[in-house]
Amino acid sequence: MFNRSSCINNNPNDDLNDHIASINSYEKTRKNICDDIKKIIKCLYDLNSIEKKFIDNLSSLNREDEKFTQLIQCWNELLQKSLENRQDLAISINHTVGEPMKKFQIAFHEMKSAIKRYEQLTNECNKCSQKLQELKRLDRTSNVIVKQNRYEALLKQSEKDRKSLRQTLERELPLFLEKRIDYFQPSFAAFICSGILYSGLNLSTIDQSNHELFIGPTDSEQQQLFNTINNLSIISS
Repeated sequence: MFNRSSCINNNPNDDLNDHIASINSYEKTRKNICDDIKKIIKCLYDLNSIEKKFIDNLSSLNREDEKFTQLIQCWNELLQKSLENRQDLAISINHTVGEPMKKFQIAFHEMKSAIKRYEQLTNECNKCSQKLQELKRLDRTSNVIVKQNRYEALLKQSEKDRKSLRQTLERELPLFLEKRIDYFQPSFAAFICSGILYSGLNLSTIDQSNHELFIGPTDSEQQQLFNTINNLSIISS
């Protein structure tokens, strides 16, 4: 979406359908981004809830081991700070991408309405032309002549409106596609920076914590502990 050259055609003879196809492609991408933003924000809040529940379950598993209790407390403190960081990130994501998307949708809806009107006028012109071709094959009775005059007038007006709208679309669609990049590029840059800041804050929180609590057993020590459990008579029997 940041590639300006893909959105602006320097050739004035390029068909209007190319710009309309770009608009339709953008709409699909916009919807995907909006859905992804909602999923990311939901995941951030869901993760907060899951981790809190997980810590509560671990805390109830072993209340007698002092080192284990300290480790849980340390992890809980880290998660509390991470929770705050996630909440800030969710707010930032909504502010940098969610809200601009909603605002831009208003302008986009107007452009889509103009495209839809152009397509309707095209269909009207085709229908009138087909009807006139059918009437020309009939005998020129008074009724046929009246119908022919009516469809000729409708065709003339539809072609005039279509031509005028086409000129507007050919002039403004490329500008619309270009300006949407200028509009969104700062938002997406801010969104990326928010993610980087979130990761940096989490790393900084870990650096400030007690590292000794995170030194666990080696693989061989872990295996020995498991063998001790596995060799219990009630398990090995």
